[in-house]
Amino acid sequence: MYHKVWQVLGAALCMLVLGSVQVSANDDRDALEGLMTNYLHALVTRDPSILPVSDDVKYVENDQVLPIGAGEWRIAESLGKYKHIFSDPEAHQVAAITTIIENGIGAIYAARLKVNEDGKISEIETQISRDPGGAALYEELGQPQSEWFKTIPEEERIPREKLISQTNKYYTGMQGNDPNGDYTFFDKDCNRLEDGLQTTNVKTGDPYGHSNDTAFASLTCEEQFQTGFLGFVTKIRERHFPVVDEERQAVFAITTLDHNGTVRSLPSVNGTSSPIPLYFETPRTLIAMEAFRLRGEKLYRIEMTLTEAPYGMRAGFPDDPAVDLRGPGTELTLPSPCDRACLERAIEGVLQALKSHDPSTLALAKKVRYSENGQLLAVGDGLWETLAEAAKPGADEYAAVFVDTEKGSAGYWGLTKEHSIPGVLALQIKVKDGKITEIEANVVRAEFTDSRGGTVTLMRPPLPVEWNGNSTGQLDPAFQANNTGSEIPSALLNAYFNGLEEHSSTGVPFAAGCTRRDNFAQGNLTCAAQLDGKGTAPNGLTGSTTTVRDRRILVADSDKAVVMAVALVDEPADGPGPLSAAARIPGTYLVPQLIKIDNGTISRVETSQELVSQFNTLLADTSLFGLLVTISSESLTPLNTLSRSSTLSNFSTDVAQLASHLKPDEPLYVLLRRYDSAPYFVAVTYVPDAAKVRQKMLFASTRLTLVRELGSEHFRETIFATTADELSAAGFEKHDKHVELEAPLTEEERTLGEVKRAEAEAGAGTGTREIHLSKTMNMPIATDALASLSTLAREEGSGLVMLKINPETEVVELVPDSSSPSTITELVKTISPTEPRFTFFRYKATPPRGGDEKNVVLFFYTCPATAATKGIKFRMLYPLMKRAVLEVAKSEAGLEVEKKFEVEEPSEITEQSVTSDLFPEAETRTAFRRPKRPGR
Repeated sequence: MYHKVWQVLGAALCMLVLGSVQVSANDDRDALEGLMTNYLHALVTRDPSILPVSDDVKYVENDQVLPIGAGEWRIAESLGKYKHIFSDPEAHQVAAITTIIENGIGAIYAARLKVNEDGKISEIETQISRDPGGAALYEELGQPQSEWFKTIPEEERIPREKLISQTNKYYTGMQGNDPNGDYTFFDKDCNRLEDGLQTTNVKTGDPYGHSNDTAFASLTCEEQFQTGFLGFVTKIRERHFPVVDEERQAVFAITTLDHNGTVRSLPSVNGTSSPIPLYFETPRTLIAMEAFRLRGEKLYRIEMTLTEAPYGMRAGFPDDPAVDLRGPGTELTLPSPCDRACLERAIEGVLQALKSHDPSTLALAKKVRYSENGQLLAVGDGLWETLAEAAKPGADEYAAVFVDTEKGSAGYWGLTKEHSIPGVLALQIKVKDGKITEIEANVVRAEFTDSRGGTVTLMRPPLPVEWNGNSTGQLDPAFQANNTGSEIPSALLNAYFNGLEEHSSTGVPFAAGCTRRDNFAQGNLTCAAQLDGKGTAPNGLTGSTTTVRDRRILVADSDKAVVMAVALVDEPADGPGPLSAAARIPGTYLVPQLIKIDNGTISRVETSQELVSQFNTLLADTSLFGLLVTISSESLTPLNTLSRSSTLSNFSTDVAQLASHLKPDEPLYVLLRRYDSAPYFVAVTYVPDAAKVRQKMLFASTRLTLVRELGSEHFRETIFATTADELSAAGFEKHDKHVELEAPLTEEERTLGEVKRAEAEAGAGTGTREIHLSKTMNMPIATDALASLSTLAREEGSGLVMLKINPETEVVELVPDSSSPSTITELVKTISPTEPRFTFFRYKATPPRGGDEKNVVLFFYTCPATAATKGIKFRMLYPLMKRAVLEVAKSEAGLEVEKKFEVEEPSEITEQSVTSDLFPEAETRTAFRRPKRPGR
């Protein structure tokens, strides 16, 4: 069915074609079904390279965008017997419901593939229902019922649009499930499978789902809807119907089902009602892939597979345009500035508004953002509808409030109850200009089992340390005690979570007698021993976790010396066996944590009094030209002061003495007296390419701390440099010319812009995001690069983000550049003519023949034919990483690219070529081309 075509392009083009595959078949249905069969084969052999994928293929697994080769590709072992394939030659799409073995356990695997006009896979959407019982039921069935494969005579068929509209009635009827609705769209002989189990017309007397109702499953499809029993499904969104088989009158649909937790009772078939199952007392989201076979205009067979996702999570292929969930704001205001007492009242007000289900009582900014467990929700959704109780700080045993007045943030940590389900809430708010601009809730809910499933998240593995809602005990008083004058180490998050990622306490000193509780369980091991991975559940996790990402300090309360932080911890489930039950399924833990700081117990970056003293000397003594600062033992430490060459010297002559202090592999902060009027100084962060990755991240993220602690009013500019040449007289002259190209700004505005860019870098954390390209190749991206992409997506900043790959560390790094080009000609001047670059550029394009201006983001991959690019590593890294960079830009930063360009030399990019691509004179569509047979 397949044959490989290997093609290696010239080294100067920086292209590496690993392999391309063509599909051959007798007709389009056979080609699509054969493609799905081969896709499943590639999956269990863990080799995506044999698939014919497009350069921009998008791979989604349980609504998470991943690099192809990650996730299920690392743990799939073999296929089961059951395989149900659905084909749509007109839409060039194919789907399947099948069974699979992963790490020795059966699961239900559903997949959808979309093929572009070149016969290559451009979209892969998959869903793994980790239900071993359901997989076993499918294996007992062996194969789908024959009704699914009948070719329906043309005169008995209904057209594609009607097939979709009739299928959609199923979802409209289920949402809210009005018992008085019209459900005549069901065939009288309709039957439904749910994860392999028949749930209609069965007389076993077994309860349905989480409920105790033993009659519901005995009813027909229509009778079930007529009871209103399914009303706990409050919303069905992102309804997609990608595969429609007119010949067999079948539809394969993908939807997202929300259960917001507000429905309090279930009607039963005999007219009485019963309490809602405990599982539905908190907000839930289920994602479903299911197939429908129609007979005439009525639904005749339904085959559903589903799994659970965090409440409110968007689909991997979301609706376009996306729904804007930011709030409209209110007319109320808070004092500005908002001091500690003000912030404490604000967080208490948010808790009260959550409990009263009324956000209108708060001083909310226009476009206020609310997120819950990492998902952006509308203000009023989620906890706003279910929270009943929250422990009160000072009155209850397990509750505390934390405040950071400098950043205008406040946090709450305490016990909560949603209806009857206990939880622990880590809540953060941000206040600016008298308005609450952000509310972030991370809630860990008690999970326990009972005869009907209890509250356990569907299809998740057992947690290493479970909390079933029993007594938590008192929150350690140390978290609430004041430590007046204490400072929060700015490197705490990085040092601690690096240790968590590396399973090592090296460099993370703990206080003697340090204690740790995970999900309220306290072990006998020390904090250091747990960080070293010792014990059965070190740090409350498995010993096989890998990347610790999206690390953020929510609130750093210097008065209490407490950090409230959150991070995501990945479990790839691909470690050496034997694996524990908790380590057999890939997933990600969301880990909110409270961390208490005692002097000297955890390494930290802070401004020492010695540094402040030397900088004050620099301010007062005009014979001094500069101050060099490094990071030693994770503290900012002054190295040398630089004197002016003479009383008559100027900046160009004085800056020459820097050369002897700049090393090609050691970062350095350089504070220079450059201007004759206040502010006098420029703050330079020198981070050479050859520096160690950890040092790069540390210096980049700490430069804002340096400027703030010394007084941002003293600095007219902040500059990021990577080479010694940039800090020469010629380098500063070149920098000044770039600045002159920018839109006219006051010095205050320019300084503020630099600080904002630095804040974006510092706020993004100091780690890297690991991108998995294949079984054997990982590619990390620096978090400052992700922050810059996010800034570009928000239409802030300079409108330009350039990325490069460090060939030694294989990290995708941000290329520092202060330019703000507005034309393609100006852009070309900023792109390196000697090294490859990934360039994202926001461009306002004017149609050559008149019309509306386009505000778009363009992507340029340039790879000049120079000696620097002819190494094998460059030839491999850049083309392989291009797709991952584009994927991360879209999925992580929300950046939508309008057009992509690939050229050798930047000079090949012209206004004319870009404009012609953006505004083609004529557009012709070609029909789907069937791939050629081998040998033709």
